[in-house]
Amino acid sequence: MNGFINVNKPAGITSSDVVVRLRRKLIGISGNKKIKVGHMGTLDPAAEGVLVIAVGNAAKLFDYFIEKKKVYTAEFTFGKTTDTLDREGKFTAENGRLPDMDELKAAAKKLAGEVWQIPPAYSAKSVGGVRAYDRARRGEDFEIPAKKVSITDVSIVSFDGERAEVTVECKGGVYIRSIARDLGALCGTAAYMSALKRTRAGAFKIEDAAELDALLNGEINLIPTEFILEEFPKFDADISLFERLNNGARPRIDGMPKGNFVLYCGGKLFGIAEGESGELIVKTRLIGNDG
Repeated sequence: MNGFINVNKPAGITSSDVVVRLRRKLIGISGNKKIKVGHMGTLDPAAEGVLVIAVGNAAKLFDYFIEKKKVYTAEFTFGKTTDTLDREGKFTAENGRLPDMDELKAAAKKLAGEVWQIPPAYSAKSVGGVRAYDRARRGEDFEIPAKKVSITDVSIVSFDGERAEVTVECKGGVYIRSIARDLGALCGTAAYMSALKRTRAGAFKIEDAAELDALLNGEINLIPTEFILEEFPKFDADISLFERLNNGARPRIDGMPKGNFVLYCGGKLFGIAEGESGELIVKTRLIGNDG
């Protein structure tokens, strides 16, 4: 049992909650108590939208998935903020100043690109070997180092004088709560993320996502592993090489694509590979035990 589930995560539960519930369901279907189930990028408990769940060997593709484009629709509230930078936290600052639409649009342009972003204090980032949210809950003073992230676009869709609807396109590792904080700071005020919905994660779109309750109470049809590999070049090695590849050999083969490619062997998906100096090197195996 290998593949993906595109879940429309409801607000109010953690991404781990979704994984636990679906894993229980999949164990009941497969009878395999060791089946691997995990998400391909967390959503905060207060957030909703696309949560991609990987099943079996599909979980090995996380590193290839994390850099895919993600799209969010968020609501930012200005003039005040919270300790968690979202609606779940306690209000910590209020200056009352509200920006106008022109200010917001000008500031939003400054947040796009390859930029340095400081994660929220209430995040899973490790600081001195301890999760930042654990330090924050204990009231400790600490600093989280900024990290370089890729934000394609920050657009202000609408603004009612206090709350703005914002769309964000970015790669993995971006904190939308931090964008709310930074957008407010650029406008000389405070801000926090009051709502968040992920509408796309790589090839997975919100319009194709299944409701969690429907999955738990009905059938689960896994999306094939190849779904997120469509953009990779493909190469089919002769079936006579299967045992050698399965044992870690690096046979010399002509005609392989450059860079990473999807490797088939005798027409069956084998994994992600690359050709280096004519050698076929398997980087990620997608065949065999799906655990």
